[in-house]
Amino acid sequence: MSHISSICCVTPLLELFPLDDASEGTQKKVCQAVWIWQLCQDCETSEMCAGYACPWERHLSLSYFLDFYKQITSWNCPEQAYRSPPALRDHNDLLNIVRLIRDNPSVSKKALMAEHFQNSSGVSPNMIDQLRAFDLAIRVLTMARCSSTTSPLVHWKHSLKPVVWRPSDSALNFMSSAVAHEGSPLILNDERLRFRDMAADCLENVHGLKLVGTDDIRMHLFLDGTESVLFVYHYASFLKEYLKMTRSNDSSVP
Repeated sequence: MSHISSICCVTPLLELFPLDDASEGTQKKVCQAVWIWQLCQDCETSEMCAGYACPWERHLSLSYFLDFYKQITSWNCPEQAYRSPPALRDHNDLLNIVRLIRDNPSVSKKALMAEHFQNSSGVSPNMIDQLRAFDLAIRVLTMARCSSTTSPLVHWKHSLKPVVWRPSDSALNFMSSAVAHEGSPLILNDERLRFRDMAADCLENVHGLKLVGTDDIRMHLFLDGTESVLFVYHYASFLKEYLKMTRSNDSSVP
């Protein structure tokens, strides 16, 4: 029996993977945490959505993002099961961090972590778990791949390489560094391309590029010249929700 199988025999799966099941009710809470949705009364009481004037009626257009959320949270596992309390006991813990970052985009990660975990009774969660919890929360908020550290021993492809969110940086600092990545921006490196050349069939058939979808927003229209690969971020509905929020709300968001 493998080591992981042995662990699963003695540790309930819910404790190993506390964020495994993102129900429809949880998905509603995700949208509330990210975009400050005001749901209808029926949604609030876990009944069928009334539909009219309720933002949840747009959830089908957000299905890719909600699937993305389920994917990145389902395999979240505590660093030291049973040795220290988990930083994320359930989706509510994660969404509380999402709201904390959303409402304090100019405050450092270290300060936000101290504020969030200072109320932990008894032993605090493992520091690695704390960092990973905040990295996961900022990824939910921004869809930018994030990490607390990088290893020189790991060779990352452009589509996988995370951006380090340092404890001294705020969410706004993190996003500034995230979009300032190294590489070959398509338009800057080939001035002959015109707007009409950006059609998918033209990029593939005329310019010989391979279009690859990405869920990392910082990689949108990023050209890997060595592989002739153009990365395309395809979660437009995620961005549209931020536009709706900023038009109706003057608060700053990362």
